[in-house]
Amino acid sequence: MKKILQILLLTFSVFIAACTSTDDFDGITGNGTTVTIKLIDSKGLPIRAIPVYAFSIETWVKNGGEAADMTFADFTVKTNNNGIAEFGGFDTEVFFNTGNNFTNIFTFVVEYEVDGITLRKIERATLVQNSYNELVFTL
Repeated sequence: MKKILQILLLTFSVFIAACTSTDDFDGITGNGTTVTIKLIDSKGLPIRAIPVYAFSIETWVKNGGEAADMTFADFTVKTNNNGIAEFGGFDTEVFFNTGNNFTNIFTFVVEYEVDGITLRKIERATLVQNSYNELVFTL
């Protein structure tokens, strides 16, 4: 009986390992839902080291929409030397599930200053699970 139990446990372990998903998000490699935001100035030059904030529709509404505090963003990524902020890690049941038909509206926000006045550039995108999305912000 003990031998049978050991064989069953071993078989179950192998079954679980074989069923583990390898399609989970593994960085900005095309797996999972990803968003690339490019920030440029009016001359088309990249804008570096600026935070880009991402809010799911639920977080955006809950925190006041246009008046939302950026500290409540679901994700924050700074632009690199090419003016690009790459987002990943959206693929959780919180953001994509049967209740929202595996789609979600995300709001992307950039705060910047002109003559000492803080301005916001806001863009919305409907994301579908496992999709690649690109947005360009001209500031």
